[in-house]
Parts: sequence; structure tokens; C-alpha cells
Amino acid sequence: MSAEVEPTTRTSLRVGRGQVQVEAAPRRLERLRTCLADAACRRLLLLAAAAQLADAVITNVAISRGFVEENGLMRLLVFNPLLGGSVKVGVVLAVCALAAQRLPLRQVRVAFAVAAVLSLTGPVIDALQLLVHR
Repeated sequence: MSAEVEPTTRTSLRVGRGQVQVEAAPRRLERLRTCLADAACRRLLLLAAAAQLADAVITNVAISRGFVEENGLMRLLVFNPLLGGSVKVGVVLAVCALAAQRLPLRQVRVAFAVAAVLSLTGPVIDALQLLVHR
């Protein structure tokens, strides 16, 4: 198991009798690069994006077979599959990028894993409904 080290700068200040240490947070782009360099983060991020694309495709197949999109926000986008898929993937990537910039690497892995699992639920449920209601 390797220790995770994040680049920081440390400044010591004397305040009264005590000493206060102030650590500057690593730059956000450096954190994002660190996360993207991590193989587990990359795999989880790609899995979440692929699951969102799969959800968009399966949703369009379901609609072509007579199903109705129940999500009011996505109902506006399902008539254009490219737009719907792009929005779904874009939102997930934006939220993951925000997490990568603000959280330590270990917590980013957890956040990406949660995003991947939640992203997988949509296409799995949709595919099961398509199989059951042929």
C-alpha cells in the first residue's frame, strides 16, 4: 500500500506565544491531473461515462418500442439521442471533475465508484424492463 502525497506549501507564523502552521491547498488542476493519472480513477470515470451512454441508447430503444420517458428533465432531450447522451455524460463528467479538484485521491475514488454504480443502475433497470415487457 503506498502513501498518498499531495503537493502543498507550508508556512509557519508566530502568533503570540504559540505557532500556527498554515498549509496552502494544492492547485485544483494539479489535483485533477493526479486523479486522472490514477488508473482506478480513470477506469471508474470511463465506466460511469459508458453507463450513461448505454442508458441513453437503451432509453431510445425503449421509446421506439412504445415506452415513455418518466424523467421530466430528460423527456425534453430524448427526442435527440445525441443531445441526450451528451448531456448525461457531460453532467457526470462535470460532477466528477469537481470532486477530483476538491477531494483527496482516496475520497475521489469512492466518489467515482458511487458515480459508476449509480450510472449503471439506469441501463440495467431499463434493459430488464425491455426484456420483461417484450
